[in-house]
Amino acid sequence: MYTKRNERIIDLGTGCGIIPLMIYDSAKNNNIYAVEIQEKLADIAKRSVILNNLEKEINILHDDMQNLLNRFPAEFFDVITSNPPYIPAGKGKVSSKEEQLFARHEININIDNMTAICSRLLKKRGRLFLIHRADSLIQVIMVLRKYLFEPKVLKFIYTKKNQNAKRVLIEARKEGGTELKVAPPLILD
Repeated sequence: MYTKRNERIIDLGTGCGIIPLMIYDSAKNNNIYAVEIQEKLADIAKRSVILNNLEKEINILHDDMQNLLNRFPAEFFDVITSNPPYIPAGKGKVSSKEEQLFARHEININIDNMTAICSRLLKKRGRLFLIHRADSLIQVIMVLRKYLFEPKVLKFIYTKKNQNAKRVLIEARKEGGTELKVAPPLILD
């Protein structure tokens, strides 16, 4: 993932706020927002920002991403990042921990709703970076294209060598052309 100077960036479903901390670069003068619906995780993200003395550079919002259309004007952001919930509600192993349940299961929002929000918030030619399940790639691409996002780069993520990819990192561009690059894999083993 890359950013340019003076961009407005938002991380949807930031969890503990690691993505904004990782992409922050003092030389780029970016305006970074991070949204988390779960109060406990939003508080952790705020503390992380404070511990790193970045309160003026990274704004943590404890809110539902579905409310963002009331907070920000259309086409406000240059970059959106997200690791959205990826298990359909009622499917898969259900966690007893609320944080994991909301982070992994499409209880409050699904890929279609989230992508619609991203389409409204992102400028034309803006970049959307997602991490999703590799076995849902076709569905995710169909939803992206429904909301005028064109996948530009795919990077498959493997937890172990010689096994199928578990996740995929997708860079999509709003109203972008149709060329696609498949980047070298990331193997976590």
